[in-house]
Amino acid sequence: MGEYQSDVALSPDPPPTYNGKVKGRLRQTAAMQGCSAPQRATAPSKETPGLLPGLQARPGDIFIPCWSFGRPTAFDVLVISPLQELTIAQAAQTPGHALQVGVQRKLAANLSACRSSGTDFVPLVAETLGGLAEDTIRTITIISRAIENGCGTSDSTPTTSHLFGRVAVALWRGNTSLWLHRLPTIPPSLDGVA
Repeated sequence: MGEYQSDVALSPDPPPTYNGKVKGRLRQTAAMQGCSAPQRATAPSKETPGLLPGLQARPGDIFIPCWSFGRPTAFDVLVISPLQELTIAQAAQTPGHALQVGVQRKLAANLSACRSSGTDFVPLVAETLGGLAEDTIRTITIISRAIENGCGTSDSTPTTSHLFGRVAVALWRGNTSLWLHRLPTIPPSLDGVA
């Protein structure tokens, strides 16, 4: 694997070039890059069943029928914790180790089946603590550029920062929810009340 982005800058306000239409165009614009007019009619879909011939398996969370070079692509999202027993020892020594484990797990499970059906496969892997795999960073950057091109602006920096910020906020909201639901109850005897 290559580089990982572990700290994502958050901005309290959306970038000045962002408008409400950008959010709505995200999936549509991403799907249209490099596609002919008839292909543009097919929008991205979530968890497409029967994507692989003869199987009901869903190798990806998001399926875009026309992505890079006009090829169909399945994106599979995985959020992995570097603090789990399987990865904690190596993750303490090697930054991004949990990301590598997640990417390899997804590739082993889905890559060959997708290739045999003519579909590209891209795992989008993030760590619970904020790290992003190289393909995830690349995909978010491509989407931000597509949004900016669709809006007629040339500077993708505000949109890119905004999308990375959205990913960071989503990760931390998920972490918060997990932690709140796992808070131990402290018996009154420990506080000296009982």
